[in-house]
Amino acid sequence: MDEPTDARATVLVVDDTPDNLKLLADLLKDTYKVQVANSGIRALELVVRTPPDLILLDVMMPQIDGYTVCANLKAEPSTRDIPILFITALTGEADEAKGFEVGCVDYITKPISPSIVLARVATHLEQSRLRLAERELMEKTLKGSLAMIVEMLAMVDPAAFTWTREMADVCEKVAVALKMEEPWMVGLAAVLSQIGVLTIPDSIMGKVRNRAILNTEERDTFSRVPEIGWSLMRNIPRMEEVAEVIHYAQKNYNGSGFPKDGLREEDIPLGSRILRVAFDFMTRVTAREAASLVVRDMLHHTAWYDPAVLLRLKELVDAGAIGPEAPDEAEGTREVALDALQVGQVLAYSVETREGKLLVRAGTSLTVSVLERLQNFLRIGEIDPTAWIQGA
Repeated sequence: MDEPTDARATVLVVDDTPDNLKLLADLLKDTYKVQVANSGIRALELVVRTPPDLILLDVMMPQIDGYTVCANLKAEPSTRDIPILFITALTGEADEAKGFEVGCVDYITKPISPSIVLARVATHLEQSRLRLAERELMEKTLKGSLAMIVEMLAMVDPAAFTWTREMADVCEKVAVALKMEEPWMVGLAAVLSQIGVLTIPDSIMGKVRNRAILNTEERDTFSRVPEIGWSLMRNIPRMEEVAEVIHYAQKNYNGSGFPKDGLREEDIPLGSRILRVAFDFMTRVTAREAASLVVRDMLHHTAWYDPAVLLRLKELVDAGAIGPEAPDEAEGTREVALDALQVGQVLAYSVETREGKLLVRAGTSLTVSVLERLQNFLRIGEIDPTAWIQGA
């Protein structure tokens, strides 16, 4: 029989005085799970191993004081959202200002009042819970929007859908390797940056996909694709960060390139630098160049690309985590009637109309809207009544 899980919030108490540790632990133990640390070094070790929900932190400690501990935790994406309350005898205005500057959310002065400690711990835990819930809702909303946009691309341009989905996957994997706090945001920017493709004439997009040389007017038209995505996104609340990633996606790492505003390399958002690398990488891989050779060549262009991004990409390519994917022959394929297809199945071969127009590309994971599209074409007799899917 499984042991019941303790759903109580965890509070870490940090103080170099044993009496203070015992006092606070005894005060909190009936309501929360309590961890204790008698030094700043020990506190950092505990937080890395088992992150608490809130930290009560003494300021004046030997070796590493509370200010340093707080600053270190706020500098790490994995711990920066943990609320930290200073418990201290320092009551000067400058002391409090320094605490808020390094990232604490509140001050509790010594000697402590038990009722104040309990009230403030409860208040900041609730505020933290609400912030996390809001962030989770936002992430789900944006990811849902992303899924809808990708499906729209699949309806309008199956080739663009597949290409954009793969580029977003590259962006997210590189962002994870670089330990970005919200790597999915870079994937979202990758997809939204290509919305402008829908405004580009087919004649130009055909040249782009075939890596044909564009004339000056065609190149200028195509170069506006990210700008169109940026203009659509910049006025949407909470999407400003994604819009900025899109806006600078064509900017070279040395600051040159569109937009011409003299931006320095250290000012270019990391997401933009990832997207810049992923876009060029995918363009070349799609043109049948070997992924490993593409990365090796890109490494010679450090004026264009962030070296740190390229190195993470190279590691992923070398490990086989990124690269062109083909249907797994070991799994086999089978022919299925269109009206028997199910959401989540993966097409082994592309579906085309009887006139040769691509409807859904091989490797596509079927969704409700894709299935509906296939059914509509089947009803008017423009496609065969069966399709091939992966899996025996």
